[in-house]
Amino acid sequence: MYTTVIVPFEYYACHNLSLRATPHDRHSTLKLFVRGTCKDGMVIDILKLRPLTDPYVEKVDDTYLNENPVLAKEQAARPTSEMLAAHFYMRVSETIEKPNANAKLKIVEVKLYKEILSTVLHEEKDQDSNCPPMNTKSRIEAGLCQTCQHVKIIENVNRSRFYRCLLSDSNTDFQKYPRLPVLTCSGYHPQKQSIQLKGNNP
Repeated sequence: MYTTVIVPFEYYACHNLSLRATPHDRHSTLKLFVRGTCKDGMVIDILKLRPLTDPYVEKVDDTYLNENPVLAKEQAARPTSEMLAAHFYMRVSETIEKPNANAKLKIVEVKLYKEILSTVLHEEKDQDSNCPPMNTKSRIEAGLCQTCQHVKIIENVNRSRFYRCLLSDSNTDFQKYPRLPVLTCSGYHPQKQSIQLKGNNP
């Protein structure tokens, strides 16, 4: 009997498509549908699969996709969800199937979380808009993440900020990029100043 296992990942990135005049940010989920026969009760060991797949996800996470060297030329020129799905399939399929003869990567799904885009804020006030500066509004939009010692605030090339929970690296109870604003959190510990990174490094 064949069984399908769905393994989720997620990433943030910035890209520019011909349909829009300026670059914009995206929060996406990546799902791998692995199908096969069970061996020792499993189609594939998910704990072993994640370390094999994470490096490919990390290479697109927090980057400007149009200039990301890991993408093929055609994929970087039009970094749509379809192109990203093709990229991950080509990279991950051999990684999964070579050590697991009974497992096949059948489907790769890349889904855009459009509602997350509304939480993206700019640090500096736009001279042509009425948006308040980041330091006054961000505390409301980000909630506890703004002042937590376990957060990494990532600012990309488009001057947008993302709040990455460092607790998620060792505890699956915490989301890598929590939905904002975060009003309650068991892992919250305040600090005087949040960790901030500029550029494309995760």
